[in-house]
Amino acid sequence: MILALSLLILIQTGQNDNPWSGFKEGSISRYSVISRYQGKEMQKRERSKTVAKVEGKTTVLTVVLEDGSTTQEKFGSDSAPNGKKEEKGTEVLEIDGEKVTCKIVVFAEEGKHTKSWLSDSVPGGLVKQIIERENQTTSIVLAKIREELTIGRQKLICYVKEAVNEIKNGPTVKSKFWYCADVPGWEVKTIITAGETEVETSLVEFSVKK
Repeated sequence: MILALSLLILIQTGQNDNPWSGFKEGSISRYSVISRYQGKEMQKRERSKTVAKVEGKTTVLTVVLEDGSTTQEKFGSDSAPNGKKEEKGTEVLEIDGEKVTCKIVVFAEEGKHTKSWLSDSVPGGLVKQIIERENQTTSIVLAKIREELTIGRQKLICYVKEAVNEIKNGPTVKSKFWYCADVPGWEVKTIITAGETEVETSLVEFSVKK
């Protein structure tokens, strides 16, 4: 359950329709995935994502899951999303001690209403977002503009987002994401918590094909 929710939230917090854009075939990111219950490690596995094909604005990935099985994921699209988009003025938000002037954009489509606070002055461009569906609400905020993480011998400058996913008659899922545009897929670290269960995904290594 929590893994499915983590995938949903990870997609929703995407600051880019295709964070794999610009990475050529063969680019890969490998992760360790640790599951914990009440703070105790229950399981540790690995996952990898490799760019298999680039078709226009769409990137097709080969994903090796924690159980060793293989599947495919697609990011990006050449077609515009269906729905109504409106700009609702501006608002100044304070992020990581800095005041950021944001453009407010509302996008309505069937079964989903999204309100976004956007700014070109922050990494990823997304400062805050509220996504409402019939049975759930997801709130996302840019928590830190700059935080350094070390992967192997390489230092990565990341920005950090936090999300809360509230499901009607279901668990509240809290998430924290570290992103870096130098990494294929941008994901460096993710911590997803629901009740006493936690899943931590951490980048182990990555390779960018030129």
